[in-house]
Amino acid sequence: MKHPFEKLLQLQFLAILLAIIFGVFTILSGNLFLAFFTCLLVTADLLFEGLIELRKQNPAQFARHFFRVIMIIIFVSYLYFT
Repeated sequence: MKHPFEKLLQLQFLAILLAIIFGVFTILSGNLFLAFFTCLLVTADLLFEGLIELRKQNPAQFARHFFRVIMIIIFVSYLYFT
């Protein structure tokens, strides 16, 4: 029997795995765009976690994750584009 959130869990795992891989490349190369992309992957991981909470009928946890995602995207975009 499949887990009801299997696709979201797989996407969450993929996002954090890619964030680790791109993070290592960022450290080795010092490329600013890779650092920006790594931060976006971490926010994708948080977003998938929030969607799992929403599916579990826990909208308060979803709202916390969603606002964290928005704040991180705004902050990282500000740092990248200025």
